[in-house]
Amino acid sequence: QFNCKLHVTDSGGDSWQQSYDRGSEGAWISRGYNELHVAGMDFMSDGRVVLGTGDCGTFRATDESQTAFEWLLAPQHWPPEETSGTSNVAWTAEVDAVHVRPDYLGGDKDAVFINCGEVIQKSQPSKLMKYTDDPPTWENVTASIDESALGPLENYLFGDFTFSDDQTIFLIYQRYNDRVGGSGAYISDVGVLKGTLSEGSYDWEKCNAGLLIHDPATGLDFNAFGVELMYHEPSGRVYLAARDYTLRTPEIEKVHVVGALYTLDVASGSGWTKILGGLGTSFKDFRCLAQSNDGQVVYAGTRGHSMAGYGTVLKCSAPTGSATDAWEILANSDADTNTFDFVPPFWANALGYVNDGFLAYPGRYLTDVRSLAVDPVNPDIVYAGMSCLGFAKKEGLWVFNLSGQGVWGHASGNSVLTGVGVGELRFNTAVPYFELLIGSDGQGAYMIAEAPDTEEPKVHPQEPPGDEDPLAVQGTIRRAEGIAIAFSLPSPGPVSVEIFDISGRLGHRQATTALPAGDHKVFWDKRDRRGLLVASGVYFARVKG
Repeated sequence: QFNCKLHVTDSGGDSWQQSYDRGSEGAWISRGYNELHVAGMDFMSDGRVVLGTGDCGTFRATDESQTAFEWLLAPQHWPPEETSGTSNVAWTAEVDAVHVRPDYLGGDKDAVFINCGEVIQKSQPSKLMKYTDDPPTWENVTASIDESALGPLENYLFGDFTFSDDQTIFLIYQRYNDRVGGSGAYISDVGVLKGTLSEGSYDWEKCNAGLLIHDPATGLDFNAFGVELMYHEPSGRVYLAARDYTLRTPEIEKVHVVGALYTLDVASGSGWTKILGGLGTSFKDFRCLAQSNDGQVVYAGTRGHSMAGYGTVLKCSAPTGSATDAWEILANSDADTNTFDFVPPFWANALGYVNDGFLAYPGRYLTDVRSLAVDPVNPDIVYAGMSCLGFAKKEGLWVFNLSGQGVWGHASGNSVLTGVGVGELRFNTAVPYFELLIGSDGQGAYMIAEAPDTEEPKVHPQEPPGDEDPLAVQGTIRRAEGIAIAFSLPSPGPVSVEIFDISGRLGHRQATTALPAGDHKVFWDKRDRRGLLVASGVYFARVKG
């Protein structure tokens, strides 16, 4: 079912290089990068991860351990040109985005939405597909696009998408002047489509008001080039991260489209508002978005600005207010060039990344913040997936404020992600413990997790832990650096202290050696079992001896 790979060596086995492979008789598939490339990721309501990959389609974990997967491969036709834009058959197995809608349309099933399109080679058009279980069913959601009004479906590449509710989809598009992948085809239009559910299918229209950008060099206007969409429920806004891009067509030498961050008020439908983009050269190439579980904090990530090589992470702690609320710079500004503990070599600013004497990548590709994820317990801790072409030691996973000191640290300490670009990050909020899934560029998926706590029953959110403790807890002493828990021990013996949040989740366990009878204090530094500072709130302590 999967592509076989051929590796060759010219050094007697000291080193190997992957060569071409054949997925089926007479058909060359890929060199292996695409099927290991995780381009989309989301979770089912029961905690199972769904992975969208290049070439090999969509995979879903068979249980919440995320250790075994089943194949959710949309039906395809070979050659892909022979299928139509309105059929329920995908053009290709490549997947660019994955989003799960739990209990879709009020039913008892999750719906898995995927964008099937040539995300790497861009030689085939896209389709937004929906999958549901029992029975397994695939449906082409974009089949209802009115080609007379919006152009032929085979001329479209779709990107990321988001939902404001089950009835409304926002979908990034690129429209070509001819069939995608055809000779001489070029991008003629970009923007966002809005799909509204009506009588079982989505009615599609362009949603580009406010995205028009004027290029002073050519005097032409072009829409912002979207990369990622995110719906923010507390404010009722859709966020759009748009990239910095240069378009070329046979008629136009080039059109420079500057990136920015936009929001759209879904209820008013008044059009997009630019909220970031004029704050210096660092803020013109947005790539990713994330928000805390409660939506009270929003983060945005960028790729390094032109010929300087530094990506940025920005934080908004008041996203429910004005759309132009101030943002805090967590990594890089035009004045601060030392970001992510990384200063590129002196030649990177002027030359870019030189590979065997060939100028392969301009310097702006360094420190490309490709993905963000917010800690589900502490919204002030954010993880960043990094791509740094030419500087492999800075690729991988980074984390901000893990120690409470407001600094960045490289989180790939075991070297697994060293030199690996991270394009997808998702926390699994369906499990009561820490589980972060990491999707890489060409190296598969990884998971950082703590073992689930099975030793103690969960405590009712409105009740403190049980009163069976034989010890007399005398009270607590609050300090800036933590809390001292005072108790009286009636007889000598070992003591354990456990800290619970109001939902009954065990956040910290501390054991001591045997103590003598009498009064004692145990200090809790306000950190959980991962060493992270917990959010402000109410916590229960249980002291057992």
